[in-house]
Amino acid sequence: MSFPHPTHESDAAPAGGLSLVVVDARGLLPPEPLVRILGALESLPEGGALEALTDRRPVHLHDLLAHRGFIATTEPTPHGSFLTTIHRA
Repeated sequence: MSFPHPTHESDAAPAGGLSLVVVDARGLLPPEPLVRILGALESLPEGGALEALTDRRPVHLHDLLAHRGFIATTEPTPHGSFLTTIHRA
C-alpha cells in the first residue's frame, strides 16, 4: 500500500458509511503533527474515525487522547512511517 506524501487532511467514506478523516502529518516537525491530529479530532463526527500518518511514533498522543475520551492504536507501516487509528471510547 502506498500513501501519498503531501501533508493534508481529507474526509473519506469507508465501508459501512462511517466517516473517516485522514491526517497526513509526515514531514512535519514536532509538535505540529500532534497539533494537527488534535485539531482534526475537534470536528470528528460521532461514530467517525481518524487515521494519522506520522514520521515518528506519537508517544505523547495516546495519553492526551485518553483524557479526551478517545482510543488509539499505532502501527508501523512498511514505508517507515506510523499509522495511528483513533476513535471515540
